[in-house]
Amino acid sequence: MPTEILITPTATPVKVGPPAIQVGASYLYMDGTTLVAVPSGSFIMGEPKGKDNPPHQVSVGDFWIYSTKVTNTQYKFCFDAGYCTSPDGIDNPNFGDPAYANKPVVGVTYDQAASYCVFVHARLPTEAEWEKAARGPDGNIYPWGNDKPTCDLLNFGKCVGNLTSVNKYPNGKSYYGALDMDGNTFEWVADWYARDYYVASPSNDPRGPENGDQRVTRSAAFDTDAYLLASARRSSVDPASHTNELSFRCVVDDYNLAYFAPYCQSVSAIIDALSVSSVCPNLSITTQQSCKTHSAYVTFNDDHPGDPNGAIGGVENCKLISGAASSYPQTYQCTSQTTAVMNSSCIFTGVQNAICAAHYLLDASTGLCKWDGSISNGNQCLPAYNYDPLNKCCSIVPGTGVSYPACPAGLTFTVDVPNHYVCLPDSVPNAVTQQSMVVDPSKACTIQGVNNCKLNSSICNQTFDSFCPTFCICLPTGFKCPTH
Repeated sequence: MPTEILITPTATPVKVGPPAIQVGASYLYMDGTTLVAVPSGSFIMGEPKGKDNPPHQVSVGDFWIYSTKVTNTQYKFCFDAGYCTSPDGIDNPNFGDPAYANKPVVGVTYDQAASYCVFVHARLPTEAEWEKAARGPDGNIYPWGNDKPTCDLLNFGKCVGNLTSVNKYPNGKSYYGALDMDGNTFEWVADWYARDYYVASPSNDPRGPENGDQRVTRSAAFDTDAYLLASARRSSVDPASHTNELSFRCVVDDYNLAYFAPYCQSVSAIIDALSVSSVCPNLSITTQQSCKTHSAYVTFNDDHPGDPNGAIGGVENCKLISGAASSYPQTYQCTSQTTAVMNSSCIFTGVQNAICAAHYLLDASTGLCKWDGSISNGNQCLPAYNYDPLNKCCSIVPGTGVSYPACPAGLTFTVDVPNHYVCLPDSVPNAVTQQSMVVDPSKACTIQGVNNCKLNSSICNQTFDSFCPTFCICLPTGFKCPTH
């Protein structure tokens, strides 16, 4: 990896305003989202022959919109901070699983979505703002234009059949650079729904009816048919509803863009997965019970015998009987219940072209990005960070367990080599692999019984010895119970 000179940020930042709001402008926000600018102006909202969305001209003011749907990682930060409540466990059973970190958070109600946006000093988009960000000023049928939907543009129909990462389809981005605005999941927007609202809605910044029974949702889901994908299409649901295909994104008003202070330190990112190659180990844990020795034999295997990142746990009270700590396989004899754990990390090679956000300088020796001190507007920080009044930036609070700011949405925080950090695309294999297994030697001596014995049978409650548990088994009447 090439060595670069680290330039220390200046102690007295020069106040430079946030980027001007114009087509193509973007801004890395505090929760890892890249905001894209949507300048003020008019566009044609609705579609010909629309029953609840007839065409009409609408003008909206300047705003910044999340370029991606809010991810599980982002929402979990809000949940861990105690501000957001958990998504529904049936709709989103993998919330908190690193393998699903960059998929859109689903299983959230309207209020949960709105609460997250407030947490990051933002709000849900209005229906008009969402449609303009998706269709552009010329009223495209779809975010990418007017060409028919295909599986390289979005996740719909039978392309995948489940959720995908929020930045998987760059070819399907909108005129303003917003990703995933069609397909993958529906999205909550701020408006109440009324079938006839467009007939009398204001032409400037419409905000929807004052009240109602249902809230508007936009976009489409991973299983939506092609004929339902037009960006002007409206749908609505009970605001208390939550499903496995309903998510959201937020909007930041231009005057609020500088509410937060910048991070003092962030993590560099690899945008192009071709810049990285990796080799990831296959791990396995197997067990074999022995009633004779009152033990369970646990074998750990790693297809990289000398894996420098391999580690095992849960065998502190077990005896190593085969193999060595620095090689695989390793077999342990355990005489008490435990949870055996094995983990490792992928080995990365060819990591190059790491970049930092604007106003950050790369320290190539660590992969971290240091703020250059050129912007100092806001003075607020997200939980787990403290405002540094000297350098006018947000630094980590010691002891919180949070190492570095969030990676950009759709990327995964990775330790590629010891003491070197980088945010990698989802298309690069997960950095950490792990296996675990509950080991219970007592099961080697347990005969599974029944609650009721058939006619001409009796229940024999017997203990093999002081180690094995009592078991229940049905035996013929008069049959002598075993003693060992």
